[in-house]
Amino acid sequence: MEATGSLGLPDPQLRHIYDSAPDGQVLGVVRAETWWWAETTGPITERAEDGPLWVEVTATPAGLEVDPGDGAPVVSCPSGGTPYNFGASYYDQIGGSDCVHVYQQISPAYTVTVTLRWELTWVSGGPVTGAGSLPSAMTTMTFALPVGELQSVVSR
Repeated sequence: MEATGSLGLPDPQLRHIYDSAPDGQVLGVVRAETWWWAETTGPITERAEDGPLWVEVTATPAGLEVDPGDGAPVVSCPSGGTPYNFGASYYDQIGGSDCVHVYQQISPAYTVTVTLRWELTWVSGGPVTGAGSLPSAMTTMTFALPVGELQSVVSR
């Protein structure tokens, strides 16, 4: 289907709680919640025409899966994750997302794999009309996430 082939679905555009560090260094923190969420915009619609016949295919983000890369099970996020509120306290937000992983060990780099599932629907018009759904499409990205620990010193 020409319209499906020209959708050009983007990578998942994954965000996580530690990707906005003021110093620019992306680093996960051991034994703290790592929130994941997708900022991929959608839906995306493409149209193909042949004379009076036309078909539109629409792709809508429909779920996010994150393999944290540390041997733990894949984190399934049906809603695409809840964005972290960088203006609020971390402790006030614990447990506030359906897309969370807690790393138990430090590592110079875990390989994180993210898959975004897209639901595809179609509608046609002209001399032949109809509508329906197509098999889901997936886009995937992989990146390295170092995980370290935070320590503080209290002096009096």
